[in-house]
Amino acid sequence: MTLRETFPLDPRKVMKKTISESIGYIWIIGFLAVMASAMAGSYLLLLVIPLVPIAVYLWQREYYKVYFYDMTEHGLEIKKGVFFPNSITIPAEKVSDVYVDQDLLDQFFGLYDLHFSSASQSSGNLSHIDGLGKGALDSLKSYLLSSLKSENAGPVGPKPSNLAQPGMGGQQGMEGSAAVQPGIIATFKPAPVGLWLDYAGLLIGFTLMSVFIFWPLLIGFPLVAIVLWVYNKKDFASRTYSLRPDGLWLKEGWINPKETMIFYKNVQDIDIVQGPFERLAGLYTLRVKSMSYLSAVASHLRLLSADDSKKVQELLRQQLESARLGNMPGQSGMQFSGTIDQEKGAGSTGGQAQGAGQSQGIPLMKSMASGSHPLIPGYDGGLLAKPFKNRFLAGNLASSAILIGMVFFATLCLVAASFIFSKALLIFAGIGSAICLLLAIFALITGYVDLATYSYSIGREGLAIELGLIARMKKVIRYEKIQDIQISTGFVESFLGLSTLYVETGSKDMIGSDSSKQQFATSATLTERIPYLSYADSKAMRSKLLGIIGLEYPKNQTSLRQEIPLSPSKPLKKTVAYAGMFALQLFISLLIIGAFTKGIAATVAFAGCALLFLYFLSAIIVYLYERVYMQKYFYDMNEDSLVIRKGVFGWSEIIVPFKNIQSIYVDQDWYDVGFDLWDVWITTVTQESGPMAHIDGVSREDAERLVKALAASVEKSRKN
Repeated sequence: MTLRETFPLDPRKVMKKTISESIGYIWIIGFLAVMASAMAGSYLLLLVIPLVPIAVYLWQREYYKVYFYDMTEHGLEIKKGVFFPNSITIPAEKVSDVYVDQDLLDQFFGLYDLHFSSASQSSGNLSHIDGLGKGALDSLKSYLLSSLKSENAGPVGPKPSNLAQPGMGGQQGMEGSAAVQPGIIATFKPAPVGLWLDYAGLLIGFTLMSVFIFWPLLIGFPLVAIVLWVYNKKDFASRTYSLRPDGLWLKEGWINPKETMIFYKNVQDIDIVQGPFERLAGLYTLRVKSMSYLSAVASHLRLLSADDSKKVQELLRQQLESARLGNMPGQSGMQFSGTIDQEKGAGSTGGQAQGAGQSQGIPLMKSMASGSHPLIPGYDGGLLAKPFKNRFLAGNLASSAILIGMVFFATLCLVAASFIFSKALLIFAGIGSAICLLLAIFALITGYVDLATYSYSIGREGLAIELGLIARMKKVIRYEKIQDIQISTGFVESFLGLSTLYVETGSKDMIGSDSSKQQFATSATLTERIPYLSYADSKAMRSKLLGIIGLEYPKNQTSLRQEIPLSPSKPLKKTVAYAGMFALQLFISLLIIGAFTKGIAATVAFAGCALLFLYFLSAIIVYLYERVYMQKYFYDMNEDSLVIRKGVFGWSEIIVPFKNIQSIYVDQDWYDVGFDLWDVWITTVTQESGPMAHIDGVSREDAERLVKALAASVEKSRKN
């Protein structure tokens, strides 16, 4: 039997979806029907409105029938859709997070949605099973978690047939899967003072909304304050953070309850965050992030006390080490000794160890204060705090130099114009000079603040980066989670010998509030870079990190760039692409218009031709630039990694370990087809590396050779 048959969807899903989707359609179709009826003078079209929920119901009933999910030897397979079906298969070892939630209608009908997330964004849209009853949810979740626990999950056994079906209640539904229910190592809750912090935020938000949108709402402030207090208290009480043997579990939400589980083996990095008000209250927020977008939203352990924050970090460190060693061949897991006794008693805010109703101790990892790291052969275990100096003053001035230069150039133009037109223009020139001075002062102030607040260190747990003046953030990047290392320098920075080191893990970060699930940033955040090092220090820092993770910078006698060179026609192709077919077509069109028209139309057409002609002349500069760009273009590899360097004035260089490469593919654009050129791309779980991790402009034969060489290196690296 398939999982769809063993753990079926609740039939009430059809009615719930009919109600939720009919509302929107009724508004749209109803509005159109009213407008059409008014214009036609007949209201018979309004009879269409009652047909909307009937049509939606019939659609949802068919959707329910074809909905399919099962666990195969390839992973979790989910299929949906009536006329436009879609399906997704997520390999078991690629599942990063598990997430359960309800909306208001789900609560009314007693339904739950079960989400699975991997590193890809599309998986978040497709890999969820929605419309499960409580019994089916608990049993299916337990079964799938037991199948997904192993990183190298293989074919699973027969689906258990003795598990309860939907409608039988949560407790009864759990009986058949009790053997796979995870225990609890420790449970934590937000500190009580966080309740008031959240409440103050809600009140401030309501006040600002009333003032800027509709101030009479402030009349109802006392009533709103009471409602917000009741909501906030219940919502705050719903937050629970549990560390279990297989992963981190988070529960939150009163009106819309959610439950999230992140496997330890998929944790990429941990952020320790303190906003300005959190700093005043002595509270911390931990962001435990995987490579999925889901973790960027849901995996926040908010408003922990200082003691609980330290305990959670220590326990997470232990579990991450255990998961890492437990996945190594010949290892059964980390050996521990000693315990930490957790706080007990009512009202305790954190650290209550639970397991079968009894408290238990927390195992401590065996002390390794000296000696080499068991996973990192190139690291001696010492702490290196800020091994290289950040040149923030020069770097911030350099980053502002282009803007300052533009304003200064405009100021000089105003001064020159004042001698021709009016002395009054000197007033604006003075304003421009003041702006230049203020920009320079602001850059210097920012540089001094960065000097005082930014720090980084190489330690046993990973690369730690901490920054922020009012709000503080600390990220710990575990060495084994590093996906690629990139050195980059801008145009102005290149003249000062400055560069920035980026260390990418593939974790997803979110912009804005926790409630915004669509606004995401990728991994190139402030906390994954070491800015404004000298070029020599950037290379030395990269060498340290490469040594720690067991890689070497490619140093072959004959580089890959020489063995598989770029095509000589690459600069010409780039130049033609710059000129563009559209610009050429526009030039010809304007030329024809100017030749067959008179007056203003002909004048405008010929003026456009003149401007386009100047644009085409600038292509000569582009061609010369592309020639230099190709000369400086570099790529090479050894047994462990691939390095690619690009740029003329500003430049970037990236090192990608072969074991982290997800796929290799070749493509062409329209101009490549004309010049018979090919681009070879490699992909990792990171996104910022995309613009860098490709070699563009090789011949067909060289593209095939390059793909074979890269594929062989990837396969060899994974076997090793």
